[in-house]
Amino acid sequence: MITTIRIKASEEFSDLFALAKVGGKVKEGKHPKFEFTSEQQRREYEKLSKHLKGVGVNGGGAEKGDPDARKVRRRNRP
Repeated sequence: MITTIRIKASEEFSDLFALAKVGGKVKEGKHPKFEFTSEQQRREYEKLSKHLKGVGVNGGGAEKGDPDARKVRRRNRP
């Protein structure tokens, strides 16, 4: 049995574009939902949606922050 993953739908263009790009579907009804066939597909949707909205990226288009920054601070701690 295949279980689908559903999240709250949005009418923003960037969300609908990301949904179409990853192959998700819109489930109409009283409370519309975005429907995905796998968790990987949902994660890809969220990543693309955030990228299109500019969340988590600086002005140059690169992702914010250094993933190793916490390790560096701990090593240099007195």
